[in-house]
Amino acid sequence: MLAQIKRATKITNNLRTFSHQHAFEVRMVDVHALFDKTAALLEHDLNLDNVRVERHYARNLPRIEADEDQLAQVFLNLVSNARDAMYSGDKRIIVETRPKGDGVEIRFSDTGTGIGPDEVGKIFDPFFTTKDPGRGTGLGLWIVYSIIENHCGTIRVESEKGKGAQFVIFLPTHLPGRENCQAAGKKQGRATGEYV
Repeated sequence: MLAQIKRATKITNNLRTFSHQHAFEVRMVDVHALFDKTAALLEHDLNLDNVRVERHYARNLPRIEADEDQLAQVFLNLVSNARDAMYSGDKRIIVETRPKGDGVEIRFSDTGTGIGPDEVGKIFDPFFTTKDPGRGTGLGLWIVYSIIENHCGTIRVESEKGKGAQFVIFLPTHLPGRENCQAAGKKQGRATGEYV
């Protein structure tokens, strides 16, 4: 019963946090500096779990128009999920960046348990989780997807069971009108393991 109460509290807090986010504040963001600052918040927990973070940053990566707080939430959720997916052995989170077209690509890879083919198409759905009962709320990746959508970006996952997972994010350098990009995203829908 206590475990269920804790889970319900987590869900409520996540929903409250997401629904009461401040107004969308766009500024030019240095992706590398923001990730470094965000990862520092998790450094203690990562060290306790013997998780190493490797950075493979592109030189001269362009700054992007983004809401810094929302993008930091994406980084926090992805790093936390990667940490939770690694139970033993070589525990690494690899973050890679590169310019791509009119934006930037950010890849988050881990050496964890991976995601099975029957799960990969559901992981961005609200309340779906691959974690053990009581450990996950199923809202972290849904929030990630919603934030990426708000930024007119795309996110996809590449994974095999037992071979880790890789989340690939594309974010435009300059944001078009958000109404336009959200409408386009809804028209395109989603493919297995890919949300746009």
